[in-house]
Amino acid sequence: MKKPENLELEIDITDKGVKINSELFTFPIDLSKLNLIFGEPYFFKMKYNNIYTWHEIGIVAYSKKKKQIETLEIYLSNQKDLKFSPRKLFNQVLKINGESYQEIKFKKNKKSDFVEKQIGNNSLYMEFNEKDNQYSTISITDFKEPPILQDPDRYDYRPVAGEKMEFADFNFKLTIIQILMYEKELLRPKFDLYEFVERHKDREIDVDEEGYDLIAEVTAYFEKLEIDKKFAIEITEIYQDGGDDIYLNMLCFWDGEDDVFNINTFTDVEVFQFKNVVFI
Repeated sequence: MKKPENLELEIDITDKGVKINSELFTFPIDLSKLNLIFGEPYFFKMKYNNIYTWHEIGIVAYSKKKKQIETLEIYLSNQKDLKFSPRKLFNQVLKINGESYQEIKFKKNKKSDFVEKQIGNNSLYMEFNEKDNQYSTISITDFKEPPILQDPDRYDYRPVAGEKMEFADFNFKLTIIQILMYEKELLRPKFDLYEFVERHKDREIDVDEEGYDLIAEVTAYFEKLEIDKKFAIEITEIYQDGGDDIYLNMLCFWDGEDDVFNINTFTDVEVFQFKNVVFI
């Protein structure tokens, strides 16, 4: 299971596919064709994948359908401690559309160590090693168009038909939404942050990067949300808990340690709407 003698590799991830030396490949790639270039790999049978490792050149391939390769992973630094991890790192030529991968600056998520990027028909998942200040692995797979969203207008503004509830304190409104939307399931749709982000049209919202603070569009959604007064009779007590769904959707990485959701004041107008409340 050795690599061919004096193997020289140039891998170029292009818009049309993955070019290995002079040959262009698109996923899935027949394992036998890779073997002609890389040599015979070591084989690892895992629960969900067949994994092929070329230890001498620092490349791993993943397949769910026996010998049809769906993903190639190139190890560049900071080897993962997995039983199928290659013993050596890739030290040959690696390009992206003809340019050295080291010269290309991709925007990395501020709160994580990876970059996801579409290059033509390929999807790249690039892990960044802060210690070495370089990418540790680059995974290449076939780009798949995201599925067509069902109910794309799910979170569009819809005024209530009847009289709407009045709120002076936004955090007080959130406690009512928690009860009516998440506990009693009377308000529709039941807001889900990731569903909302998928359907948001004005800009791309990165939850991993922005979820440590209140996301302006999410706050605006709940500020604008109207609640029909007919649901007021459903409220019998008002309370707050740091683990409530409303807070996890408003501020998904919130640790519950600050007072961002504290209710500051009640007005008579707010309180008298809820005639069945026995305690606040």
